[in-house]
Amino acid sequence: ELGYQVGRCYCSLTGFSKAKSAGTVQLMALGVHLHARGLSFWDFGMGMTYKHELGAKDTERMEFVGRLHGTREDEPTDISLTPTPAASLLRPAFVPGSRVLV
Repeated sequence: ELGYQVGRCYCSLTGFSKAKSAGTVQLMALGVHLHARGLSFWDFGMGMTYKHELGAKDTERMEFVGRLHGTREDEPTDISLTPTPAASLLRPAFVPGSRVLV
């Protein structure tokens, strides 16, 4: 995962994986991690089917800009994470059939 933080908003730039569905697991684990760190919202990038399947919602540009402006002055929270197996992040928070909301 490569991204940046503005206030309490995390903006994803790109993720990479060699194994099928590893990116989905990585995004789910990242969502749990960001939520646990108290971020206000997560800019998931442009809408794509697999993102919608994970619970992402498209936002009109002016709504997004308003949300970003509303959080950019918030005190950033430390979202750093040492290399951690995704399973250890997901195990306590994931309920089969639910969606992670961030």
